[in-house]
Amino acid sequence: MPAYTETIIYIFALIALGYISVAFSYFKAEVSDNLTAFIYKVGVPLLLFKNTLYADFQSGTVIQLWSVYFGSAACIWAISHLTIQKAFRRDARAGVVAGVTGAFSNSVLVGIPFVSGVYGEDGMAVLSKILTIHLPVMLAATIIQIEWASRRDGAADGAINFIQLLKNFIRQLLSNPLVIGVLAGFTAKIIGFYPPSVANLLIDNISATVGPIALFALGMAVSRYGIAGQIAPALSLVFIKLMLMPAFVLCVAILVGMPDFTTKVAVSIAGLPAGINAWVVSQQFGTGQRLAATSITIGTGAAIISTSLWLLITNTVLQLL
Repeated sequence: MPAYTETIIYIFALIALGYISVAFSYFKAEVSDNLTAFIYKVGVPLLLFKNTLYADFQSGTVIQLWSVYFGSAACIWAISHLTIQKAFRRDARAGVVAGVTGAFSNSVLVGIPFVSGVYGEDGMAVLSKILTIHLPVMLAATIIQIEWASRRDGAADGAINFIQLLKNFIRQLLSNPLVIGVLAGFTAKIIGFYPPSVANLLIDNISATVGPIALFALGMAVSRYGIAGQIAPALSLVFIKLMLMPAFVLCVAILVGMPDFTTKVAVSIAGLPAGINAWVVSQQFGTGQRLAATSITIGTGAAIISTSLWLLITNTVLQLL
């Protein structure tokens, strides 16, 4: 049995417990909102602050990592969008929902406990480098796509106001707790401020709760969404997210000669299921809600197998090269 098997079982067992707690009415589904709020507003910002403060951004590996991961994500976004729009005859707004579903990994609720459990602190250092720009990059792409799709489908009139678009982007970015955590870490690094031991103890203990609470909250959220129809297109997006995106990252990483360990972590993150971002976008559009809900639910369950498979594939391929 591979060493990471217990970690994967632990992760999805916690998700299952969260799911069961709502399915059998032990907790109300709304409780997941409070747990998720704690993760996003307190736990993860503190974790990102610390990891950004102590991370090494000087080497060229960071640029290489960003290029490989987000270049692959852009390709997957386009493939997801076109699949839903062309193969399933949906409108451009549903295509944007599909793009988010296919390219936006659940790198916080699942990614942090998964990478921490499988790769430890070194893996978290790689994940943190992705997280520092993950939200800004994906948020910018989503905002632009939303404006374009709304006009393409006739849901909005007039030309795109790029000044207003930029203002909205900056406002959303600077009000996001995750971005605030990253910026605080960079600021502390630049001025040479390192928290005293008591503050580090506080940050470490709060950060340690992120993984278990995030997984439990995710299970509760999945129970709320459930399988809401749109099975065929949802299965297509799940395949793109869980199989095609990690394959893209692995192939590109090998082509550019990215270090093996960084490649392993990047592929693992790429192979994570989609998160609630797809649902949020679908709610904003008023279309694609069933597609997003079904994709999130099926993808989270299928990831039990696909994450293990990609760990095995990546290790085997890199050993052979």
